[in-house]
Amino acid sequence: MIDIDPTLVHRVCAGRVLRFMRRRGKHKQWALSETLEVSQPAYSKYERGAVPLPVDVLCRLAAYMEESPSQIVKYSNHLASIALAEDSGFEEWAKTPKTLAQWCDTALVEWDKPETEEEDDAEAEAEAEAEDADD
Repeated sequence: MIDIDPTLVHRVCAGRVLRFMRRRGKHKQWALSETLEVSQPAYSKYERGAVPLPVDVLCRLAAYMEESPSQIVKYSNHLASIALAEDSGFEEWAKTPKTLAQWCDTALVEWDKPETEEEDDAEAEAEAEAEDADD
């Protein structure tokens, strides 16, 4: 069993969530770094999890991406909790920050996949039932 630093896991997961959201929004690091008033290398360190993300930078970043800071924190905490769960099989991925980042990227892509038609239908049905219950 290897020793996993939970602080590092949380930092890397948060950084990968930022990277995922930036890429999904088709933003460039240099543009975000200008908006956030930090250098591009400093912003890159946030995405890699090399340094902690200051709260003020998180808030400005969330506003720029039209997300709530709490949603970004929620995603990264959820990802980290999965990674740190005893039965996750995560130890193989956690050997280095690079493989940890790869694990995070894979998980985020899975979460972002479009729902199937059956899931859409089930969700619409549940919403309709909830509306009927309110009437």
